[in-house]
Order: sequence, then C-alpha cells, then structure tokens
Amino acid sequence: MTRKSLAILLALVSLVQAVPANRDLQSNGEGPSALQLLQERVELKSRKPREQKLSPEQRALLTASASQQQLANATADPEEEGGGKVKSAAEVSGVALNAEGDLAAFLTALATNVVTLLLFFLGASWLRKRYPLVYSGNVVANDVPFTPEDSFFGWWSASSQLTIDDAAEYAGLDQAMLLSFMQEAVKLLAIVGFPLVFIVGPLHWKFGGDRAGDDNLSKWGLANVVDDHPWLYWLHCVIVWFVVLATQRSVYGSMREFLVRRGTWLKEMPVPRSTTVLVEGIPEDKCSDNELKAYFDAIFEGPVVEKAMVIKDTTELLETIKIRDAAQLNLDAATFKNEADAMDTYREQLAEAEKEVKEVRGKILKQSQTVGGINLSCGFVTFINRRDAELAKMMAFTPDQDEFDVEIPPDPADVIYSDLQRDPTAQQVRDIIGYALVAGVFWAYMP
Repeated sequence: MTRKSLAILLALVSLVQAVPANRDLQSNGEGPSALQLLQERVELKSRKPREQKLSPEQRALLTASASQQQLANATADPEEEGGGKVKSAAEVSGVALNAEGDLAAFLTALATNVVTLLLFFLGASWLRKRYPLVYSGNVVANDVPFTPEDSFFGWWSASSQLTIDDAAEYAGLDQAMLLSFMQEAVKLLAIVGFPLVFIVGPLHWKFGGDRAGDDNLSKWGLANVVDDHPWLYWLHCVIVWFVVLATQRSVYGSMREFLVRRGTWLKEMPVPRSTTVLVEGIPEDKCSDNELKAYFDAIFEGPVVEKAMVIKDTTELLETIKIRDAAQLNLDAATFKNEADAMDTYREQLAEAEKEVKEVRGKILKQSQTVGGINLSCGFVTFINRRDAELAKMMAFTPDQDEFDVEIPPDPADVIYSDLQRDPTAQQVRDIIGYALVAGVFWAYMP
C-alpha cells in the first residue's frame, strides 16, 4: 500500500469517528466542517514526516471530537443501534408472539381440529357405504389383497392391515409412496416430538426461570427460559443434533426402502410400456413419425425402433368429436323418450358428424406425413427390446439439454395429451411467470 493510500485510509477512519462531534460543533458555529477536516487530514498525511505537524487549534479540535465520541459510546444504550431499538425477528417479520390468554385459544383450536377430524372419518365411512363404486371400487372389482368387513367402520381395521407392498401391487407405486410419505411423517414426528414435549417441555416449565410470566402457553417452550441460563441452552444444542441425526437416519432409511420398491417396479413393468420412452423437445426437422424413427435407428446404427409416434395437433378433430358425441347423446335421449321425429333428426345429425370426423381424421393423417405442421415437439418411441429403451434414457443426444429429453412414459391411463400439445414457447413464458411469482412471495415476506 502506498503512502498516499495509507493517508487516505487513515483520514476516512478518522472522519467516521469525528463526524458526530463535528456535526455538533458545526451546528453551533464553533469549528470547521467535516469535509474541511478531511481535506486537512489528507493533506497532512501526504506531506513529508517533517511537515506532519498539527496546529494547536487543529489538535484541540481533534482531541475534543475523540473525547465526545468516547463519551457517547460509554453512555449509549446497548439495545439501541443507529438511533433505534434493536428489533427481534418476530417484530421484523410481523409475527405475533404468545401472550396471556392464548392458552385458551390454543385449546379451542385443538378441540376444533379433533372434532373436524372425527367428522371427516364419519363422512368417509358414510360415503363408502353410500357410493361403493367410487369409494370401494377395488373391493367391488375384487382387486384387493383382502376384503374389508361390510360394517360402518370396517375400513378402519382394513387400513391398519394394509402394507406398502400391498398398495404398490394393487394401487400402483405412486399411491404406495404417498402412503409411505405419510407414515414417514408420523414416525418422524413421534421420534422427534416425544422428547421435545415430554422431556424438554417440562424442563422449560420447571427450571426455565419463569420468563413467560402469566403467559401459560409459553411456559412449555424456550420463551420461558431466562437469558444466561446455566445449562438449558446447552441442552438445546444436544436436542438440535438429536433432531438432525434422527431426521437424517429416518429419511435415508425410507430412501433405501423406496429404491428397492422402485427396482422391483421397473423390473415388473409390462410391455410395451417397458420398451417405450417419452421424447420431449424434438427439433422441428425431426417432427414426424418417419423422421423420428429414422433418427433413433441412426443413433443406434440399426433397426432398433418398432414404432415412433409424434403428438399431433388435433384441436379441429376434437371439436368435431364433441359435436358427434352431443348428437349421439341427443339421439339416446330421444330414443329413451320414444320421440320418433326427434330420433330421425338426431340420426341425420349423427351421420353428418361421423362423416366430418372421418374427413378431419384423414386430413390430419395426410398432413402428419410432412415434417412440422401439425406434428408437435413431443412423441413416444417404442423399441424392439428393453435394453435399447433403457440406453436411450441415459443418453445425451445433442449439446442442448432441452432437445431429445427422453424419460419414462407415464401409465397410458395417466397420459394427459392436452399437456403434451402445449406450445413450448408459451410453456417457457408460463414457467418464467411462475418463477417470478414464487420469487415475489419471498420478496414480499422479506423483513
């Protein structure tokens, strides 16, 4: 660091200390301004050592400024900073703390939640008996590991007997993992909550120092512990690590169980789903059935693809199908009412609608032979053997990660074709808006 830079740095430090005192002096007209003092200090520090001498007036001014600053620091309130009281995290975020009388409100809310939970249980029991096809469809179809009792609360005991493996086999892996997630949450809350409620809570209440006063709701929490408690804060260090280690162990154990179930599910996946992949981000020059099939055959250097199908824009066809279905519904209603004239009219409408559907379908099939057009950027590719399908999921086909994004397809019954028909540009705009809204939520709640 050069001598001049050091002089400027020392001058700035001195200015920070001298500004409050100088402001008072200047307001009374008893001394130079802070800027003048800074200029003088810079000039003095940049001179030769033999010239770095202060005049008696300047030395007295600096001594008075330093004395006033030390006096202000000694008499300042430790809870004040920058002229204002230091706020707690609750005050900054606008969260209301517990207060006297909140225990009654807490108990009321707890009782309300318990009653609501019981009402939901009773409602589910009644709906199961009233609408069995909706709420017990698998039982009616005899697609269950065991049949529940045909009583009002028969499903309770059946639910307790059901295992995650049974749910994965009869309802699918997604539903089984949802049940596993809820069971994991219950287990984790029991592991962590028991010592916190029945061990740490009583210690707060008995040995915390009664900091909460008349706030009975806070006596069970850390708000009842006085500052500088000799051992309770050290106990919380142990509790924090207990929660971290217990959570990590439980989550990792659930993950290991999930990997086993997922491996089993992948091995048992039936054909053709096991040999089919969903391809998103197809470039425009490959947007046709033939071009997509030829591309993957060229990648694997051989005829490995059994069939490739690019999603088509079928908006016009769907409109004509709606008209046909409406005509069919009207014809069924007229037939049920035995209205001869209306039946003839609806038959003619249905015939015209069927003809239009056939024409639109033929036009779409013809247009789909050309690249682009009604062919969209998503599609399904079915390979001859599963090995090639698995390899395709692991490959990077182009430097752009958004092109040829290959993944496991959903179950045929779960495919939502309207989502696959969305415009990629419009989808990117929606994603950006979504990210912006999420960021806005965080920004709105920032202190």
